[in-house]
Amino acid sequence: MRLIFHILYQGGEINIPKEIKNKFRKIIIRRNTSGFELDIHTDKLAESIESVKSLYDLQMISFPDSIERSFEIHGILNKDKIVELLKFSESLTLQERYWESHIILENLWKSSEGIRRSYFQGLILISASMVQYQMGNFSKSLEIYGRSCQLIRSSGINRDLLSKFPKNFSYPISLNYESMLPDE
Repeated sequence: MRLIFHILYQGGEINIPKEIKNKFRKIIIRRNTSGFELDIHTDKLAESIESVKSLYDLQMISFPDSIERSFEIHGILNKDKIVELLKFSESLTLQERYWESHIILENLWKSSEGIRRSYFQGLILISASMVQYQMGNFSKSLEIYGRSCQLIRSSGINRDLLSKFPKNFSYPISLNYESMLPDE
């Protein structure tokens, strides 16, 4: 099972204690402006939550697999569904939960065809660039950000969206769902 712990933390370097490193199979740390996300895989839910709670100021826990399943698109992708998913993506980006936003946008991408597919891939890459930044991969983040702008531009959909992007990479970035709506 995959969990993301959202932890309030204003210190400098994030040090993960050995007991946490030994307990979980895979650990990903994503830093944001109010703390960090501890993204883990575990088979022991209750024990994992207690371990993290005992060490950190835990704000919230999210379950990426549940988010993905909850927002899977079955059938025709219509404007109402696009608006619903983009609103949810917006709420996640405002909280700097870019990985989860990426999951939502990926559901749109999987259900799209033609140039819309490229457009949604561009939006996914915006989230991916923010995730790379949170993980300290700054050059990779800039590269992905540039690719996202190119994809959105080349899709020819919603050219106005690019005017809302900072010309140079900036963290955090958030876009409201209305600005992300694809042109009809």
